[in-house]
Amino acid sequence: MKGKVQIDLDDTKGFFKYLAKNPETKSIFDTIALGTLLELHQLYGTKFTLLCMYESKGFSLDQVSDRYRSEFQKHCDWLHFGFHGFREDSDYTDATAEQIYEEYRKTMGEIGRITGITDYADTICLHGFTGNKEVCRMLKRQGIRCFLTADDERCSYYLTDMECRRIETEGSFWDEKEGIMFIRRLTRLEHNETPAEELQRALDTKLPLIDLFTHEWLLDREVIRDRLHECCRWIYSSGIQ
Repeated sequence: MKGKVQIDLDDTKGFFKYLAKNPETKSIFDTIALGTLLELHQLYGTKFTLLCMYESKGFSLDQVSDRYRSEFQKHCDWLHFGFHGFREDSDYTDATAEQIYEEYRKTMGEIGRITGITDYADTICLHGFTGNKEVCRMLKRQGIRCFLTADDERCSYYLTDMECRRIETEGSFWDEKEGIMFIRRLTRLEHNETPAEELQRALDTKLPLIDLFTHEWLLDREVIRDRLHECCRWIYSSGIQ
């Protein structure tokens, strides 16, 4: 393999909300987001990581039936789930280890109940790229080995300004003391008109992982679906995992 790319959907909750509100839905792939991902998987063999939230505007994952569990499980080889945040205003800058443990446990516990998939992603992005050292240490104990950092000028997690600038320049940073890897994300698809070109530049830097991402709700937009198609096609034709 020439390299490895992880494709993430942040703020994943929309299709869960749809399934909860439309119990007559026959297949999880009748939703726009999952239907799009299935098409890409069938065309290019692409796998996806869905970074999830527990609740949003009166909706929570405990409202979702487990009636689609067997269908999710049939696709567990290419649909992966991870933690992103408890809600849309989650900020882990001043959170405690106890708080993040409970929010992670509750969110991923519901994901496991709904999907039957419990091999959770070990490379994630926390909402807003926030998270102090206590938070990151606790998530490491839950199996998280790598945190994805901001695609803009923001400093991420507990890192110093110098460490964040190093990530901007080199693309990654290994915190040897904590045993945690940090990797910079590519420009989000909604802000990137030429994502394949950025993928090629990232490949040339020999990063340990190239992270490509957008937000689940943006798959409602044809332009985002087209850009995702372009990326998956490029990854496939380039022989990248």
